Amino acid sequence: MWMQQCGSRDYAYIAHHCGYSDQSHLIRDFKAMSGHTPKSLLEHCAPYSDLFNSPV
Repeated sequence: MWMQQCGSRDYAYIAHHCGYSDQSHLIRDFKAMSGHTPKSLLEHCAPYSDLFNSPV
């Protein structure tokens, strides 16, 4: 979520950085855990912390 909230929408990069073999696996696990895809979560929910939107 942090990478996504900071503006990265490159899910293949995020997946690789988080240890996933591909972005579809990341998105599948994300949806199973949260009930949303990464994109839909940002569209429906406010960021959960200002720390991730306003890094020092």
